[in-house]
Amino acid sequence: MDKEKIFIINYFNKNDMRWYEQEKYKSREKYINTITGATKQLLKMCLNV
Repeated sequence: MDKEKIFIINYFNKNDMRWYEQEKYKSREKYINTITGATKQLLKMCLNV
């Protein structure tokens, strides 16, 4: 919530915008890595690799 407020207040500040984008992608990467890790584990279990 606070991060969104900061982004709206400083919308035209490119540094803050970049910071906001970085935060967004960091959390997305973490989510993707978690899913990828779980998928790999499932494949290992199914294929007994």
